[in-house]
Parts: sequence; C-alpha cells; structure tokens
Amino acid sequence: LAGKRLWEIGAGSGMVAIWCAKRGAKVTASDISGAAIEAIGANAERNGVALQVIHADLFEGMPAMTFDYIVINPPYYPGEPKTEAENAFYCGAEYQYFHRLFDGLAAVCHADTTVRMVLSEDCNLKRIQQIAAQSAWQMQEVDRMRKLGEWNFIYACTLPGS
Repeated sequence: LAGKRLWEIGAGSGMVAIWCAKRGAKVTASDISGAAIEAIGANAERNGVALQVIHADLFEGMPAMTFDYIVINPPYYPGEPKTEAENAFYCGAEYQYFHRLFDGLAAVCHADTTVRMVLSEDCNLKRIQQIAAQSAWQMQEVDRMRKLGEWNFIYACTLPGS
C-alpha cells in the first residue's frame, strides 16, 4: 500500500482508511454522513495519520482523480433512507446506489486499479451482480468470513480486460 492512492467509499468510522494510511497509502475517505465525516477525522487524529476526508454522496462532491485501490462498504438493503444514519443501510428501493456506483466507477479507475467491495449474505447478491453487469462490471468473490452467525463476502469488481 505504501505510496498508493486509496479511496474508501462509505468510510463510516474510518477504520479501514486508517489501517491503510498506517501502511503508507495516500488515503481519501468519503461518506455521505456528516457524523461519519467528523468521526473519521477524529479517529485519524487519534491514530496519528493524515487522510483526505470528503463529505460526498458517492461521486458527487469528489474531486476528479483516479485511485490505485478502491474499497467499498455499501448500503445494500432495498429501501429509502429516512434519516442520515439510514444511508449506511438502505441503497434505494430500486438499488439506486448500485446503479450510480457501477455507472460512475470506471471514471475513478485506471488500468491497474483494484476494487474490493464487502457484502453480506443478508443482501440480494444476485441483484447487485446484475446491476454491475449492466455497466460491464464483473464481481468475483475473493474471500468470505462468518462473523456473529452471518456470512460476509469480499468481491473483486473488474471491467473485462482490466
């Protein structure tokens, strides 16, 4: 990770972003939640790392740049968020978050970008994979872990030929 540009989308507390920054990555952490943005900044300071923290709704509010690594912990339950906190869980009744994500993701990637996304067995994995495929993205499971009785999966997201 040393010297690589990494973007954590939906950074929440910033735990992953901070871990990566401690290993030398040049990290950008974004979240739609103002409370999360404050937490990321405070946690980065407590851990003695410098991060670029951006209050953004996916690509809206992000400066134009590309990244070597992109890590995503998306909201994946269908439904409309009614509060700021619910943005962490609900992706829109028609999975709008994923349509926006996969439609815009290529613009922040270069030929060697690595994209990883964590999803739970509780979400509609097939639906999310279908949305990815509509924008030419492929999702391949690369790891899984059972924690507190729930399976969590890490997917590599790639464009054909990349």
